[in-house]
Amino acid sequence: MKKAICIVLVFLLMVALSQQEARAQNFGVGLQVRGHFPTDPLYKDLYGSGSLAFGGFFSALLKPWLELIAEANFFQDKGAMSLTQEEISLTIQQYGGGLRINFLNTKLVRAYTGVQLGSFRVKEDVPERLEDFSESNMGFILEGGAYLKLSSKFHLDLNVQYLKLDVEERNLGGPRVGVGLKFRF
Repeated sequence: MKKAICIVLVFLLMVALSQQEARAQNFGVGLQVRGHFPTDPLYKDLYGSGSLAFGGFFSALLKPWLELIAEANFFQDKGAMSLTQEEISLTIQQYGGGLRINFLNTKLVRAYTGVQLGSFRVKEDVPERLEDFSESNMGFILEGGAYLKLSSKFHLDLNVQYLKLDVEERNLGGPRVGVGLKFRF
C-alpha cells in the first residue's frame, strides 16, 4: 500500500511539474509545527490531551486556485500506564499528500481548504513485560488555513486540520492546529 501511495504522489508531482508555466514562485518548501490532539478516550487516559508534531512540506501551484501539497510529520508523546505509572510512549510518522483549493487570493493573504491522504506508522513502546505495538495504516486529513505573506519569498502558513486515523479500534486522529514557514521559489 505504501508503494502505491508513493507512486501516486510521484505521478501527481510529475503532473504538477509538467503543468508549470515558466513563472517564478510556483514551488515552495517549508517547516511546520502543530498541536495534535487525539480524541481517543484511552489515549487521553494514558497520555493526556496531546502534544506537538514537527514536519516539513513541499507545494506546487498547479493553477492560481489549485495547489499540490506533500508533507511528512513526526509526532511523539509520553505517558504512563494507568495502574502502575510505568512510562510508555507513542510515535506517529506521517507521509502523504493532497490538494488545496485557494478560495481567497489577495496581495497579503491566500486562504485555502484541502484534503490529504497519508500513510501513518504508529508505534507504542510499553514496559518490557508487555508487547510493544506497531502498525501502519491509511488516514485522511481535512484542512483549512491561510498563507500570510511576510515577504516576496516567505509566507506564514496558519492551518487547522482534522485527522481521521483508526488503529486497533482507537481513533488516534483528531483536531490539529499548526503554523509553518514557507519559502517560495
